[in-house]
Amino acid sequence: MFCMRSHHRVPRSERAAFDTIDDMADTSDSRVPKRPAVRRRGGSGTGGRGSGLELTWPGKGDPAAILSTGDGPVARTAFRCIERLGCDAAADRASWRDRLFHGDNLDVLRFIGAELAGAVDLIYIDPPFDIGLDFGVRVPMGDGTPIETTAYSDRWTAGAGSHAHMMWERLHLMRGLLKPSGCLFLHCDWRSSAVMRLILDEIFGPACFRNEIVWRRAPNLGRQAASNQLGRVAESILVYSARPGTRFAGVAPTRSQVVPEDANGRPRGTQWDDERKGYFTTAPRGDYTDESVARLRAQGRIHDTASGNVYVKYFLRKGDDGRWYKDHPVDTIWDDPDVRPLRHCSREELAVGYATQKPEGLLRRIISWGSPPGGLVADLFCGSGTTGVVAAKLGRRWIMADASPLAIRIARSRLLAEAEKVEGATDIVRTFDVFHPDPGRVHAATEPGGNDATPHRRRVLEAFGACVRDSLDPLLHGVLVDDAVHVSVAPGRLEASTVETAARAAARAGFQGLHCLADRFDPALHRIGPAGLAIGGVSVRLVPIPWHVLHARCADRSPWSELPHIDVVARADAGRIRVDLRRCSWRGLHANDAPDPLAAVEWWGIDRLGIDGGPFTPAWQSRRTWRCPRVESSAGVPDAEASEPATTVRVGVMDVLGRLWHLEVAVERA
Repeated sequence: MFCMRSHHRVPRSERAAFDTIDDMADTSDSRVPKRPAVRRRGGSGTGGRGSGLELTWPGKGDPAAILSTGDGPVARTAFRCIERLGCDAAADRASWRDRLFHGDNLDVLRFIGAELAGAVDLIYIDPPFDIGLDFGVRVPMGDGTPIETTAYSDRWTAGAGSHAHMMWERLHLMRGLLKPSGCLFLHCDWRSSAVMRLILDEIFGPACFRNEIVWRRAPNLGRQAASNQLGRVAESILVYSARPGTRFAGVAPTRSQVVPEDANGRPRGTQWDDERKGYFTTAPRGDYTDESVARLRAQGRIHDTASGNVYVKYFLRKGDDGRWYKDHPVDTIWDDPDVRPLRHCSREELAVGYATQKPEGLLRRIISWGSPPGGLVADLFCGSGTTGVVAAKLGRRWIMADASPLAIRIARSRLLAEAEKVEGATDIVRTFDVFHPDPGRVHAATEPGGNDATPHRRRVLEAFGACVRDSLDPLLHGVLVDDAVHVSVAPGRLEASTVETAARAAARAGFQGLHCLADRFDPALHRIGPAGLAIGGVSVRLVPIPWHVLHARCADRSPWSELPHIDVVARADAGRIRVDLRRCSWRGLHANDAPDPLAAVEWWGIDRLGIDGGPFTPAWQSRRTWRCPRVESSAGVPDAEASEPATTVRVGVMDVLGRLWHLEVAVERA
């Protein structure tokens, strides 16, 4: 529904016309999703927020509602650092560590908002485009077997206004993170660019609009070229600064062209400048003012012809390869080799294989231009993590977030690869922290009032496909076909003793099967063998609750699967602890009798300190790469001092879908 409203007094005749449009919209088919409406806000439209056009949609409300509810401040999800990764992470004492957040970015923005208000130099986001599809990927396992899964969902069942509202909330909070000299780059396409432009004008102000960059993402071939319209081969990047007219903090991008040489080795079409000892080409002064010409003349960049015409000199640059290059300022059409489409990138980039992945060259240009060396870059829809990878290479600090476990897994793996490449370097940050929602507070943040577990259980049961049963035993909350269902909402992990008690309650109620759903599990439950768990004649299945079910706002659609069977043994021998990872598999994803029992493992590591509660800091780790698709099966780490022998070690295991498990393993001693 589109309408136009104004904060200024409107003549009665015009008001009648607007009322007629609204009336027509109200009689439309209610099944048609209501799209955002457009209204003009008061103000001169020459700068600052609150000027120009504004989108409206049902339920938009006031921006203050993003940070508060009618009863007070909104409940915030707390995040906890669960991993400290990178080169020599245990010895790192840097005042800043880069941060990778797994969670809804609205929660992440609220969590970091107070600490990093006005501290970020550059925000780049590549959010969902409102396409209406689930983006699937084929994830290869260690034995080459592919798994079909969803990278992320771009479906907005509440209509176009729900996508606009999602972006509006987050962009308000992102603007608060930017320095006065900061800037935001928003990646979009023809589906959402018009809506995003209006939202950004509302939040930042039209005067803060700097550019709309058009990036060629693909050649005009195949289905695009044969369609009923011109090939849609480009995407837009909307660029806004926190304040009007501020200079970008990095180096303005240029594109280089090799100048061919003549038979004498001189660049063709050039002249020699004795004073600056370089070749140059010329162009007419064009619209340069007399003041600008005077300034260029003082720099030795004006060439006067015999006829009295004024030309501007453009000097060539001699490259490291000995050839001469002409550097051109980059305009808003990006189709040069430095930002070539992903299909033309290296094998290493192509091997990442993430849906809607962007090439490193594109982010290299954006980060180099929009942030200073050592600056802070944020990407709150990080996907495959290209922003953080490029920021690390360019010596920038970074913060990234995504709700998809697969995205976090891929980003984390790429960052570990970059940390390994720069081992020994001292000019960039080599350690990063991984944050997950604090299990003890996630429910309080998602439930009204924070104490009633019933809404959470009902949502989990509905997502699982089970029926709610309030008349069963207190430990039995639903029924799935002929099996009972237990949903744990305790802040901590689901203990083995609770599973046993629930199974016996299911047996008394006449059930032969029990599904136990929880956020975290007692590490002992991971040791359940391929035959599964049977208690009192009841077959028990242990099922982790996916993140998108725990958090209703999250658009991720991770699959349900059982708790993996992880068989790991630790033995002390001659001052070292040897850890053997023998199996990681589960029903529903990979057969327990597969030839490769570690085919589902993406990464695993050993934290010899064995201290629960602190971040997992591996003394040793093994991960899959595109060259080596299988992890190592065993490793040794130094034992503790003889006077205080280690009784446990922590072992972390991540599967190919991005699900992470930390287990405490008892050390066997002779």
